[in-house]
Amino acid sequence: MRVPHRVLAAMLLITIACPPASACSCPPTRESNLGVVQEALNDATWVFLAKVRDVRQYDFKQLGPLENPDPHWISVTEDVRFVVLEVFKGELFVGQPVMIRNEYAPGSCAMTARNDPMWIEEIVAPDVGMPARISDTWLIYSRSAEPVELNSCTRTVPVDFAEAKQDLGYLRELQKKVRWIPPRR
Repeated sequence: MRVPHRVLAAMLLITIACPPASACSCPPTRESNLGVVQEALNDATWVFLAKVRDVRQYDFKQLGPLENPDPHWISVTEDVRFVVLEVFKGELFVGQPVMIRNEYAPGSCAMTARNDPMWIEEIVAPDVGMPARISDTWLIYSRSAEPVELNSCTRTVPVDFAEAKQDLGYLRELQKKVRWIPPRR
């Protein structure tokens, strides 16, 4: 079967004119049950509850075609200073300050601490047009050597998300079952 030249030309034009779509490569798991939380706890290096103390955003860059950057597609670096409220895994202590740096851009899996630029709407409701307000308290799971990013590839979420509340219940239940010895200072 031969494809008409007009169809080929239209397909080529669409391919050239349309920018590539960007999306996080690891959609978050929103199911919360004891098995899922226990597996996430086992996979993480750090699991803790923390409150935002300070957020600083800088290095804004508009992305898109050089001749016409899209103001909705930006890259931003964000430093978030947290204070630890509760520790489920990792060598942290209550009251400890923790600095997390996010490199947020379309297609990245990073989340901004204040939903600016918007990321929640992509996960929860794509048709929401204005930034949603979120809690300053976060349940943070991290797999890295240091707790360095708010990342949707883990179960990290603000505590006003329903799954965070469920996760906290399961984490506290798991903590009771295991004899946990806090690190010495």
